[in-house]
Amino acid sequence: MPGKAFPRVRKEYGSYQWYQSQLGRLDPETGGDPNTWEHAAIEFFHDIINRGVQRVYYLDDMGDGLLHRWSFLRSRFDIQTTSGKADYQLPADCGNVVGCLSYSTSDSGYSQVHKTSVDQILKWRSINTDVSGYPEHYAEEFQDNGGHAHQGRVLLMWPTADASYTLNGTMDIVPLDLDGETRVFAYGGRPMVETYLSSMMGLLNPQYEGYYQQRLRAAMQADLNRNQPEFLGKNSNEMGDTTGRFIEFDPVTYTSGS
Repeated sequence: MPGKAFPRVRKEYGSYQWYQSQLGRLDPETGGDPNTWEHAAIEFFHDIINRGVQRVYYLDDMGDGLLHRWSFLRSRFDIQTTSGKADYQLPADCGNVVGCLSYSTSDSGYSQVHKTSVDQILKWRSINTDVSGYPEHYAEEFQDNGGHAHQGRVLLMWPTADASYTLNGTMDIVPLDLDGETRVFAYGGRPMVETYLSSMMGLLNPQYEGYYQQRLRAAMQADLNRNQPEFLGKNSNEMGDTTGRFIEFDPVTYTSGS
């Protein structure tokens, strides 16, 4: 007897809704279709999904001194300065600005904007608050919002910009919660999906914790392998090249011998 034809929209692998369906199937009373869940189940699995993802982002103490920083929790960003404006709100998911900021090519800024302390910025501002031009230094500080929301971060610059410039930099990401609407996918892409799912399963049932630890270590190793440079540079054997070119010199790799 032929089966009934009905429209099917599959939940995309690794999406918030996909995690809902996978976790719901672990409980026969809940089931894998979130559209049939009661409000309490929706909220319960919402918490499990976000707790599971967050404990992968910020690793538990494994007891062996193993530390790892995920490569996908660092990204480029830019800030547009405004003439006469000295402080700028950083993105909500910015946990830290890494290193120097660089001007866009069109701005003709020939130097970088170097990171310093808030105290130093305030000191320079106190000496002459009217200094403006190309910003040369920046610092970060947390906002005091009275606990009404997660603490944001502000970028302080000196001197104050005298025009509109585009500053490019790198930041560490502090991931925001998944909500199934505006934030549907966790960071790390498809290679991390099973690790996130195993973390959620471990929160639901401790018997899955060993599986989570296994998946986590495999993901850490894969992250290291995918993002390690293949070589450091060229081995010129201390021979100069006056032409400015390096021809047929063996690359110096991370894994090669001396």
